[in-house]
Amino acid sequence: MIALPKAALAALTLAVASLGAVAANAAEARALAAAPAESPADTGSDAGDGPVANWSGLSVGWDIRAEAISLFKHYTIGGQGAWYSGQGAGGGASLSLHFRPPAALSSGVLAIASILIWLWTGTAEIPEKPEKDVGLGLTLPIYVSGPSSVGWWGMLITMMGILTAFLSLVFGYFFYWTARPDFPPDPIGGPGVRWPVFALVLLAAAWLCTVMARRWNRIDARVWFYAALAAAALLAAGGGAALTAGPWLTGLDPQRHVYGAIVWILVIWSAAHVGVGIIMHAYCAARRLAGRMTAQHDQDIVNVALYWHFVAFTVCTTVVLIAGFPLLT
Repeated sequence: MIALPKAALAALTLAVASLGAVAANAAEARALAAAPAESPADTGSDAGDGPVANWSGLSVGWDIRAEAISLFKHYTIGGQGAWYSGQGAGGGASLSLHFRPPAALSSGVLAIASILIWLWTGTAEIPEKPEKDVGLGLTLPIYVSGPSSVGWWGMLITMMGILTAFLSLVFGYFFYWTARPDFPPDPIGGPGVRWPVFALVLLAAAWLCTVMARRWNRIDARVWFYAALAAAALLAAGGGAALTAGPWLTGLDPQRHVYGAIVWILVIWSAAHVGVGIIMHAYCAARRLAGRMTAQHDQDIVNVALYWHFVAFTVCTTVVLIAGFPLLT
């Protein structure tokens, strides 16, 4: 008698979600049909773009979703096992904001500031005592770092997802190599070898300084910790600039040939992640100065070092592709 209302509720919620999706698709189709056929792509110009020209820089999207689930869990308490089962249904709605320059730049700054405030006030808090009694004679540590912490695994899983996206870009590079006889073109026109290799040296040094900063923090060598973080940030900034200088100074045009486009994508991807790594360096230094990170409570620098392992791999792969692979072909 109880399962029927739950199933009906789940079906009703899913039906509402489906209707919302159909309505959204219909609205999008009407908008596309109303737009002039000769309208060019959104280039941000101030005239002649039809509906695009009237877009002030911000649009609002909406989403309705629903789900029905069945739960089966097993608990072990005091050496005894117990099974739990149940059913449930739910739904939700959300709003999303979509920006274009210059609104995109301001929204990006606000997003970074919001994330930093959340990290500063809500994560890696130093507890009042190292352990807590959870009952049945069991005591668990309150603060852990490295593979024993949830944050470390969160960073690892996030970077595995980002790595998957990066490898799809690498696949695109080799796809064009197999699909086009003029890839890379002759002459290539950039980015050359000198600037990418120089960037690789600087960024490898930045990665090494980050790893050493983690080590010096753990042995409570505060001066060396700050020096390593400062050196890592400066080397990373120089490395990101050198990586970008390769295609920039050689005049590699991303609109002239697909080779230039894929090279620029790889460079921008790597440089953007280097920029995030520099923000992480500054954040760790600020946490240590404020007493929110110590030699024993080092989740922040441990997770940042893990992030920089992925950055190092990304940069090495990018430099091999844009500087080394053309020499082989």
